[in-house]
Amino acid sequence: MDLLSKAQKKFSVFKDDQIVAAVALANRVHRHQYLYGASSNKIPFLNHCIEIGMLLAEMGGNATLIAAGILHDTTRYHDLSHEQLVASFGIHVAHLVEEVAKLSYMCKLIRHYNQPSSTYNNELCTMLMAMVDVRAVIIKLADRLDKMNRVEFLLPMERRSKFIKQTLDVIAPLAGRLGLDVWKGRLQDLCFKNLEREEYDELVSKFSETTLESAVSELMQQLNAMGLAYRSLSSRRKSLYGIHNKMKR
Repeated sequence: MDLLSKAQKKFSVFKDDQIVAAVALANRVHRHQYLYGASSNKIPFLNHCIEIGMLLAEMGGNATLIAAGILHDTTRYHDLSHEQLVASFGIHVAHLVEEVAKLSYMCKLIRHYNQPSSTYNNELCTMLMAMVDVRAVIIKLADRLDKMNRVEFLLPMERRSKFIKQTLDVIAPLAGRLGLDVWKGRLQDLCFKNLEREEYDELVSKFSETTLESAVSELMQQLNAMGLAYRSLSSRRKSLYGIHNKMKR
């Protein structure tokens, strides 16, 4: 439970009684479960649940959303009824857990029938957003982002490429549709890193934060030398995947 202490230090919402209770239940349900992966890379499923909660807290989620994120897979792995969740956490958390379960099933079907067509994938995004509570989509995005953070350790090669491709074609655009551009960029960059590692590493070296800061500093010096006034200057790096696509055009 060290990760819970870390989460509580970083996000005060993790001290909420509902979230503490959600972590306790997830700990009981997932006690002997690990994210899929080699034995040397076993990651306790509870850690994954708390990481999802931290991602939701990072984007300003409330206690209901975070508790549902932590409990997102409890009904799949445990003989836990909807009524029991309602009794322990209220109708709103139970509803979101149920919606995430529905969305997980839909994502499984999409992985099986995924087509290499932007029109098809746009239609999938629209369908997913229309069929479930949008908060369940946000939880599922956090679930996928945490898995993508360690995808090279979790999945065998033959499953990994399909998982990454679905993330790039369907899940990342879905984050963009919801206005979660930071998550969209992170998902795209993680896909890019795993699909085209050499190109990714090359862009990392070219567009490091130090390089951007140096460029801003040089521009400020030139403006000062020319006597041109400015209020402030800052830099914001596009996603490396976005830069990569622009360079290919």
